[in-house]
Amino acid sequence: MSQMMRYTSPKLYFSRI
Repeated sequence: MSQMMRYTSPKLYFSRI
């Protein structure tokens, strides 16, 4: 689920890093 969310929201993508 997190993977889909990170694609939807760029902020989450950076948060994962």
